[in-house]
Amino acid sequence: MKYLLRNDKSLLILYLFFPLLVCLPSLSDAEQPQYDITAIYNEKKHTIEGTERITFTNSEETELSEIYLFLYPNLYLEKNPSQNRYLRAYPVAFNPGSIEILSIRDIDGNKLAITDFFGAKTLTEIRLTVPIPPKATYSLLIQFVTRIPERYGVFGYFRDWVTLQGGWHPYLPPLVHGRWDIHGLPPPSQFYVDLAVPKDMDVIASADVILSTDVVTPPAESKSHQKRFLGEAQSTPYFSLSIGRDLIRKEKGVNGIDLVYTYSKRNKRYGEQVFKTAESALSFFLSTEGPLPPTRIQLTHASLYKDIVTAGERLLYVDSRLFKVFPLLKEFHEIRVAKGVFQLLWQERLPWEDPWVIEMMAEITADQYTKQQYPKEIRLKSWLQPISFLPLIDQILYADDPLLRQIYFKKLAPESETIFSFHRPMLPLYPRLKKLIPPERLESVITDYKRRLQRGDKPAFKTLLLDQDEKSGTLSSDNNPLDPPFSRGNPTPSVQRFFEKEFLSTGSVDFGIDKVVRKKVGKEYQTTIDIKKEGLGIEPLEILLYEKDGTKLPLLWNGEENRYKTIVTTLSPINVVELDPEEVTSDTYRGNNRDPVKWKVLLKQFHLDYNLTTQFLDYDIDLQFQPVYSTQNRINLGFAHSEPKDIGSLQYSRVLSNKHVVTTGLSYQSPHAIPGLLPEEDVKTVNLSYSLRYPNIPFAREYMEWLTGQYPQWDITFEINQNLMGNNNDYMINGVFDLHRAFVFSNYHQFQTRLLTGVSTGALLKNNRFFLGGENGLRGYTPLQFEGENINLFSLEYLFPLAYETDINLSGFALTHTLQGVLFSDWGTVGSGSELLNLPEYKSDAGAGIRWFVDFLGVMPMTFDLNVAWPINSLVPEEAKPHFYISGGRLLF
Repeated sequence: MKYLLRNDKSLLILYLFFPLLVCLPSLSDAEQPQYDITAIYNEKKHTIEGTERITFTNSEETELSEIYLFLYPNLYLEKNPSQNRYLRAYPVAFNPGSIEILSIRDIDGNKLAITDFFGAKTLTEIRLTVPIPPKATYSLLIQFVTRIPERYGVFGYFRDWVTLQGGWHPYLPPLVHGRWDIHGLPPPSQFYVDLAVPKDMDVIASADVILSTDVVTPPAESKSHQKRFLGEAQSTPYFSLSIGRDLIRKEKGVNGIDLVYTYSKRNKRYGEQVFKTAESALSFFLSTEGPLPPTRIQLTHASLYKDIVTAGERLLYVDSRLFKVFPLLKEFHEIRVAKGVFQLLWQERLPWEDPWVIEMMAEITADQYTKQQYPKEIRLKSWLQPISFLPLIDQILYADDPLLRQIYFKKLAPESETIFSFHRPMLPLYPRLKKLIPPERLESVITDYKRRLQRGDKPAFKTLLLDQDEKSGTLSSDNNPLDPPFSRGNPTPSVQRFFEKEFLSTGSVDFGIDKVVRKKVGKEYQTTIDIKKEGLGIEPLEILLYEKDGTKLPLLWNGEENRYKTIVTTLSPINVVELDPEEVTSDTYRGNNRDPVKWKVLLKQFHLDYNLTTQFLDYDIDLQFQPVYSTQNRINLGFAHSEPKDIGSLQYSRVLSNKHVVTTGLSYQSPHAIPGLLPEEDVKTVNLSYSLRYPNIPFAREYMEWLTGQYPQWDITFEINQNLMGNNNDYMINGVFDLHRAFVFSNYHQFQTRLLTGVSTGALLKNNRFFLGGENGLRGYTPLQFEGENINLFSLEYLFPLAYETDINLSGFALTHTLQGVLFSDWGTVGSGSELLNLPEYKSDAGAGIRWFVDFLGVMPMTFDLNVAWPINSLVPEEAKPHFYISGGRLLF
């Protein structure tokens, strides 16, 4: 222990708590790894600093020359757009999470060298100079510091609440056949945790924790006293934590089961609703599945951004946010809470089973519970489809990004935030088993499984399934070419074969319709269907055929090969071929899953803007038609009413590679009178344009910019308009370069800049080209005051937060978020080309405003803006006064 006595600040905590570590129980003969952790939570720094002794046994017959450690918090070292582009993971701006190993030694005090595993920050490798002999026990002493980011999710803190779903300390991968399986789940382990927190905070864990009466020396920089919590867990893969203050703890016993829910006082109203739902789910489980041995089921509040409810090991994290929104989502949320409770109960009932079996049983029980509580079928998708014309709802249902679709739907695509950062995602098996196995046969296995459980046996569901499969033989029929749900010539693989390939697969695939050929043969109709698959996963794929007379024909492809071709003969023509209609596969791209392609309508834009100075109400509405799951082809129908003019348009756009867009269409413009000039005549034009925006954010552009810090680096448009009215051939050619840049430097303190340059030529609409004033330009002037053929405009804004996440529930109609203040100034001019070079002619203004971000109905982002701007050195008397603007919905789409 000589190394412990060095004068080294970094080893102070190890020196203070090493006696506890060496006195804790030893693994010796046990096979499970053991973690003895002593740590302090520093609220000021939002860190957990501690020491850890990891003890494990080399249970194999060969020596071990290396050890691997997972460092899960390093998953959050860098901003990852794929994880948070659409998800509000960071309420006040990105800030990194990390874990640092300060020292690592063996039990004799020898320092061990560590290296990143091929540069991976989440996995480190320890090369041993002396290998670990077979059957020998080995211990590591690790000193670490974990930095917790301010973010929503299973790893982070927000306000005074911390959520840590395991992995907050270094941990081992499983040791299998003498090798470390870096893709495997963490093995069941023993945990002994001694955690000190500020005296006014409490700890909730995935194990029993008790408050110690021992005195704890607080860190030097901490002014508050600490208190200790001791926790112990057996045979669990990880140790989950919640830390918070001002807690309410509700507890109730139901037939020997203690139900506990802990939440903050500020969330009291919604916490009571969560507890009521959890209690109802517990009673239902006990009445249908029988009693459980005495145990405790724990739920705790968490600020989540993705899953509405996510389960920890023996601990359920619940975000009650959706109890604040409109009733349909509220009912859906209650079902999700109930399923989370069932997940915990089945974990207690089936400790020997694989996770997918527990997930399956929880889903089955949740389906039964839903039918009892809500006799009318509850399907969130069917509720949202009638309002899918709203772009955000459309993105939840049909986005080409699977992550966005999973905000409210837990599909089969891999979880983006997982504590197993190297673990190969295991997709839920039950939905695919329902497609693979005839319903009556699967139901028979489930019934037999439950019967054995009630007898007190410990059956393995997979074994029963394989036995049933072996007895039943092939699942397909050669007698009927349309024997649902299987097609002739496409025998379904045995369940054994499915499991073998499933556990070797790498996850998601992309199914797509390659070709559909329809032809009439005599009085019958023959349809040839050719389907391709990309990816190495194996999944049964349902193919649904829609005949003209309304008949639906289901087929099933086993998904083993890369292509599937079949010919179907029917008496009525097949109009539609659709893959995976219930969306139960892990198909990553769904734009090629239907022939012919289905189109949808979107309310792309609806904006109101009232100028208090001119007392004019601007509004515009834009409908967009495009294929489901695709943005490549678009048809836009729009109308805008503004001070300069009214515009109606019908446009077709084709999105090319690399964000290039070509648009053609018809437009109608009715110019308004400009003071001192004769009003121009209404015109109808045919137009052709080219545009490039990078990066391309399809909807809620400004809102997504605010959430993610991603702003278009440039937006370029060239447009040709040819007059269709009268005897002249007037035309107009416009070119616009619109550059936006944002410089975010901390917690939504940011500068935004804009450079707009526009040039034009031609005789058409000479007095209605570019308008300098108004809310989208020089805000201290009215839009009709300055007009020209060309424009230069530069804007600078400084935005700063007035209140983070105000979290006000406006009677279920809206949830409020950040309130921002803004200071701005604009500088620009319009006119001929030579006038753009005359700097004394440039006009300027300055102003201020506020922006309040809200979610309408709890899901639809929008803002309310109030701005005021003053012209600087205006020579026009009627302009030399403040200009006020009120707008709502600007950032909605």
